[in-house]
Amino acid sequence: MQWKIKDILDDGLEVRAPMPAELAEDALRPSGADLEASSLQVELQLFRQSDEVLVRGRIHGDVEVPCGMCLTPAKIEIEAPVELLYAPPGQTPELDDDDPLSEMDVLHHDNAVVNVDEALRDLVIVSMPMAPRCSDSCKGLCVECGHNLNEGPCAHVQPKVVSDAPLRAESKLAEQLRAMGIAGQNQKQKN
Repeated sequence: MQWKIKDILDDGLEVRAPMPAELAEDALRPSGADLEASSLQVELQLFRQSDEVLVRGRIHGDVEVPCGMCLTPAKIEIEAPVELLYAPPGQTPELDDDDPLSEMDVLHHDNAVVNVDEALRDLVIVSMPMAPRCSDSCKGLCVECGHNLNEGPCAHVQPKVVSDAPLRAESKLAEQLRAMGIAGQNQKQKN
């Protein structure tokens, strides 16, 4: 998505459009998203002040990705705020800490066109959850046979809770250390 700087009028330019398919695919491909079942919308306002362009708005929509626990489709909602400041090549605006623009990402245009593709792609990528879930109560897959536990229990006996194994090992180690510490104190007392 790009616009000629000269076309951004004094009262700004408003953009409401679906995210272009190629851009959405580039942003969502690493997550394994179903592109046919996903849709992202871009709502932006562009303002020009001399040779700088301020871009504000949001990216929002629904994305279908594999659940991080059971691998079934999970519908997640994306909401990514957009706040970018484009400056001419080699220039960085001097903003004081009180200026609301001071916390914005400063990017560069080519003196003719503002291209927001890379910034929008990055915003979608960082707004995706690291481990999406199909539901808060997802039970995941059996660690032994791969059966989806949301569909019912496995045919074989399962451990009660897989995640408490490290805690049990830590407790056993703590007991051994306490025993060694006590044994060390007892030996010192005998001498």
